[in-house]
Amino acid sequence: MVKRRSAVALLVFVWVVCGAAFPGSPGKKQKVSGEVAVVDTNMGRITFRFFEKESPRTAKRFKDLARAGYFDETVVSRIMPGLLVQLGALEEGVTKPRPAVETLQVEAGPLKHGRGTVSSIREMPAAEGGIGFFIALQAINYYDGRYTIFGEVISGMEVVNAISNVPRNMKAAPLFAVRIRKVSIETQDYFVGR
Repeated sequence: MVKRRSAVALLVFVWVVCGAAFPGSPGKKQKVSGEVAVVDTNMGRITFRFFEKESPRTAKRFKDLARAGYFDETVVSRIMPGLLVQLGALEEGVTKPRPAVETLQVEAGPLKHGRGTVSSIREMPAAEGGIGFFIALQAINYYDGRYTIFGEVISGMEVVNAISNVPRNMKAAPLFAVRIRKVSIETQDYFVGR
């Protein structure tokens, strides 16, 4: 009986420490196919998937704006090292027609801000979602339920990290332009899970 318990304990230990997943367990990676956003910047490419089930209106609005070219030639407007990178703003002094899009209420669901989550910024009044977006560099529990999480980076976090290290001024704006050249919506295969 003692040997049996020891063997079971050893198997559980190996499973937890080594990250092995038994077939059908929630921790197993799954290959899926779906629409992703490909954000081509002057520092590299970032690709993220959408949480269409949890944040359908925000995901749809982002896709519509991307397809209309709204995010093309926008800039990183704020860098908070170790916390977040904010993208999709117009460069100072540049005007661009703002598309007629619905201002959305925050889609507060079960998602939590963590490394690589993509969220919509807010405009005034505070409860409404803006057009720009940010990528979290770590868990930001304070933001949960305050900003709509509508995506998650599936490749290019090294680019987000590089952007987060760009020198910035006292207002957290980069000292040289970090520019989004283009955002395209593509269908790709990718893995979800751990």
